[in-house]
Amino acid sequence: MMTVSTSIPAAKRSSNIELLRIVAMLAIVAHHYVVNSTVTELFDPFHPTANSVFLQLWGMWGKTAINVFVLITGYFMCQSRLTMRRYLKMLLEIVFYSWVIWFVLAMCGYEAITWKGTINRFLLRDITSNQNDGFVPGFMWMYLMIPAMNVYLQAASKRNLYLLLTVLLMMFTFCGTFLNANVYHHVFWYLTLYLIGATIRKYPFSWMNQSRICLPLFAASLIMAVCSVVVIDVAMWHFKRPIWVWKPTSFVSDSHKLFALMVSVSLFLVFKNWKFPQSRFVNTVASTTFGVLLIHAASDGMRKWLWQDFVNVPAAYSMSLPMLIGYSVVVMVGVFAVCSALDYLRIRFVERPVFKGWGVKV
Repeated sequence: MMTVSTSIPAAKRSSNIELLRIVAMLAIVAHHYVVNSTVTELFDPFHPTANSVFLQLWGMWGKTAINVFVLITGYFMCQSRLTMRRYLKMLLEIVFYSWVIWFVLAMCGYEAITWKGTINRFLLRDITSNQNDGFVPGFMWMYLMIPAMNVYLQAASKRNLYLLLTVLLMMFTFCGTFLNANVYHHVFWYLTLYLIGATIRKYPFSWMNQSRICLPLFAASLIMAVCSVVVIDVAMWHFKRPIWVWKPTSFVSDSHKLFALMVSVSLFLVFKNWKFPQSRFVNTVASTTFGVLLIHAASDGMRKWLWQDFVNVPAAYSMSLPMLIGYSVVVMVGVFAVCSALDYLRIRFVERPVFKGWGVKV
């Protein structure tokens, strides 16, 4: 059951996991740099160039990073409670950015002010419409299911939990990756990831706590993911035709695909086992990562202004490879830093005063 809580002290943040949140959000920004900029329309799949291969590799980790965020949620929330305070903070953050960014972009000519759009915002359609291509609504619906998931986790034996995960991964990951089965659904996949994160917390294999195993496993997963892109690129260049139903990023293009799952789980294990010292700076920056997502991926209008007009990724595609790499890194870090700073200001001057006025401890 979701409970109202105003006195429960905030759990001490683990800076190793908070640093992982930052790394994951940087990967999402890099992903959007490629997929939301229309630069992929300039790629010739049968004549790959160094720049197109780099951008494929640069932007291939967005869905992997989404997995990381849900795994973190499962790992910690399986032994916690979903409180009204926790959910309300996320909900109000989404509503705040939905309205503010829409208004600013409308004033700049990137969004249309219509009765339909205004009504949809009043009805919270950005949150309640579980479109199969949107992380935020799927994540928010999954969050509401946490109390029921935790009841199941308390009752389920280790054997039954592993059997359930085996069936779910066979359906989502094996069939979705190798048979191209259309089985993917955001909410149910996030619930699967929640169970994986919870299982790592409750019933881990012994090797999951050993960095000497997890680090090579992550490196191997990363190398295989990169090779899957390069091999398909080379095959399409050689045969000058599609390779069955696969495209270069097929093994990481959706959250449930094999290498997106392998890299995310192994990366999570690496950071979980890392004895990283507590850092107030890291924890503060990590607290803004959800805001970074909500700002830079707010709407089609934001995507057009940011990636196509302001950053102008399609124009950067014609740069030399070293210049393109440098430009991509600067843009990724710059977008993250600006959005993080904006969300920090929102937390300090909007969220904290509002919750304080309501008598709720933030």
